[in-house]
Amino acid sequence: RGALSEMNNVLLELRTDQAPRINLAHLLEQLSRAVTGRSGITVKSDIQRHKDLPIDLQLAVYRIARQAMDNIINYANANQIMLHLKVNAKMIIMEITDDGKGFNPNVMKNSSSIYSYANSENLEISIQSAEGKGTTISVIGTIE
Repeated sequence: RGALSEMNNVLLELRTDQAPRINLAHLLEQLSRAVTGRSGITVKSDIQRHKDLPIDLQLAVYRIARQAMDNIINYANANQIMLHLKVNAKMIIMEITDDGKGFNPNVMKNSSSIYSYANSENLEISIQSAEGKGTTISVIGTIE
């Protein structure tokens, strides 16, 4: 089931004719299910519904979440992920926290695709992590 959700997300990204119908909240919910199905890591989410976010912004935020969760699966040895998404008329804020082994974020600084996705939509990325203490990735963007 998780693999099916993940495949649906990938196909949606590839089909540009579907772009007007993209819904970030739905994509993140599917991603959460896919991560749990693929890895067994529990994903708890608090995803605020929204309307009319720019398509490119939604795709950038989704891609950041997907890359972050792939990194958690592959490197963090985490048992749980928390995903929060808040949207208002002027801002979008996403936070992904894991209880994994953590790392030195300076090693990754600007080298991950997370940063290129963020830069494509002028999103701010903050990564807080320490070895043995898990990781929190925060994404903040303005909506114009």
